[in-house]
Amino acid sequence: MTDILIHSCGMDRASQLADLHKESFQEGSWNEEQIHKSLTLATTYAWMAMALSQPVGFILCQVNPPESEILTLCVSPPWRHHSIAAKLLNHATHAQHLMGCDHVFLEVAADNHAALALYTKSGFQQTGRRRHYYTRAHHKVDALLLTLTMTSKT
Repeated sequence: MTDILIHSCGMDRASQLADLHKESFQEGSWNEEQIHKSLTLATTYAWMAMALSQPVGFILCQVNPPESEILTLCVSPPWRHHSIAAKLLNHATHAQHLMGCDHVFLEVAADNHAALALYTKSGFQQTGRRRHYYTRAHHKVDALLLTLTMTSKT
């Protein structure tokens, strides 16, 4: 298997992050300007996964200790099923814990079973629901609100 390297990234990578987001989410993806504006905030952190010197995924977080929020997490479709999302999530939550965060929040579409499995395995618990939050081609999907309570082992 190819080595996956995780490193922090900034505004200079906004174009690559937007390309990855579009590849992962198509409709509803964030554009370069939206990602760039997020990264201009001092509280926004991004980590990128690299394989074979190419970006293959990223996680974008809003950190405001003692809380943080995962804004988005995506992996390029050809690189899925290589534990890249888990590596990004573990790296980011560890960094957030070191920054003084006790809780990490996120929302995920109720029909995103792979993401739900990852978050559940990582210790997130459902703490809320936004009914009919996401629009799909012919129906609406709930957003599930998940929370990870940090421990000294996180």
